[in-house]
Amino acid sequence: YLDGAPKSVQFTSFIWLPKTVQFHVKKLVGLGTVGTYTKSQEYMKIIRNLARPFTKLDDFKRIFWDPSPIAALIHRQWTTDELFAAQFLNGCNPVLIKRCTELPQAFSTLKDETLGSGNSLNEEIKNQRVYVVDYSILEGIRANVIKGEPQYIAAPICILYDDPTKGLTPVAIKIGRTPDDPVFRPKDKYAWLLAKIWVRNSEFYVHELSSHLLRAHLLAEVFANAAYRCLPHTKPLGKLLFQHGRYTLAININARKTLISENGIFDEFTGVGGGGHYELLVKAFTQLTYQTLCLPDDLENRGVNDLKNYYYKEDGMQLWNAINEFVNNFVDCFYKTDDEVKQDSDVQNWVKEVFENGFLQRKESGIPSSLDSKQAFKKYLTMVIFTCSAQHAAMNNGQFDSCAWVPNCPTTMRKPPPKSTEGVTEEFIVETLPGIKVACRAMSITYLLSYPGEDFVKLGDYPEHTFDEPEMKRHTEQFSSKLSEIDLSLQARNNELIRSEKLPYVYMQPSMMENSIAI
Repeated sequence: YLDGAPKSVQFTSFIWLPKTVQFHVKKLVGLGTVGTYTKSQEYMKIIRNLARPFTKLDDFKRIFWDPSPIAALIHRQWTTDELFAAQFLNGCNPVLIKRCTELPQAFSTLKDETLGSGNSLNEEIKNQRVYVVDYSILEGIRANVIKGEPQYIAAPICILYDDPTKGLTPVAIKIGRTPDDPVFRPKDKYAWLLAKIWVRNSEFYVHELSSHLLRAHLLAEVFANAAYRCLPHTKPLGKLLFQHGRYTLAININARKTLISENGIFDEFTGVGGGGHYELLVKAFTQLTYQTLCLPDDLENRGVNDLKNYYYKEDGMQLWNAINEFVNNFVDCFYKTDDEVKQDSDVQNWVKEVFENGFLQRKESGIPSSLDSKQAFKKYLTMVIFTCSAQHAAMNNGQFDSCAWVPNCPTTMRKPPPKSTEGVTEEFIVETLPGIKVACRAMSITYLLSYPGEDFVKLGDYPEHTFDEPEMKRHTEQFSSKLSEIDLSLQARNNELIRSEKLPYVYMQPSMMENSIAI
């Protein structure tokens, strides 16, 4: 495992895992089939474009094969400020936006600028209508070199305004961090488009390494491994958590061996490969807290509860509450008092091992090292199940949708950021974006990573033998029924959004969400 990051199981291949936690043959066949399909498509795209380099943005259509409906919508609208802003709320990484309480120094010249409401930017900050997305975590991260060609990383910051009539819209972007770096505005045409592309590129890095790998995959592995080590198979909590750890160890071992290893796939197509991804992962770990993993706390701390059309927030809270209700019933069924929780050595050992191996005993993270009440147990268990199911689905399932149209979410940048708002052309943008081979590789990998699998088990589907108690069987049925009810309401909303040519948010529909991290 990596120093300064959650510890992991020490297997070089998933085949050495105990049979009870290995991939089923159906899963292996499915992964092999889709892997062969994506690889063949990748090679065909490259071959067909070998003698035809990209010179304009529309040339990326030549590799834009078989897009999903959402990817096709993104392709139609990707240059608009509306879609750019919407992806902060309902894209594949809707966890960075936060309320702006003070205008960053980089944008001090804009403080008195009048917005659409007639108020100045400073006034609207006081009115709590201004938001910020800050990628300062990328400062100092080592950039990759792909096939001898240096890549470039920036740490942009973006200011957005929640316009009463237009909704969320970007106001200004600063790509560089020095006083001499320009502030890009919507009036800057191609320079503004390139600034937005730099933001989307930074979004890719933070999403993949922090939001997805760290806060979903690596933590879920810690939860599962600690459960296997500390909880008897006959214990109700063990029976429950084993279902939420299905395939997680195997998929993570496979990722470490092929995706994020030295000279692995990540090195082939991203600007933070070649070691920068490890630096970013460790840096993100220092910012990881218990509150960032608990959705109600995270939304409150980011000050985003008033944002409209923030479907990640709305859907996520419905799922958090549904999981919490199920967990409350589970804990009440097996624990009658706080003392019973405190005296359950298996539960306490599990929580202690997560604290030690997952959070490296970082008290400042706020993660409990023990549980002293039923209420604390309920919140903790809700967080674990939510992370292993809903949160991972939110981070994972939209990768191909977001990245299929390469200019919308480039995985690397081949030129440094512009030092002026003047002189940026379409040709310069194309030269900055990934080349054909890297672009095709990115599409192939993100398709594979978003693939749901052949033996999909959706959230709330527990084997009949999981619980023997009639009361828990009833609670499980109620949980499943509640998830179906949520699913129907989200489907209806998303269908309406699609009819209106608006970005839908399908990644937290319970019917499309696995019970565990299995891909």
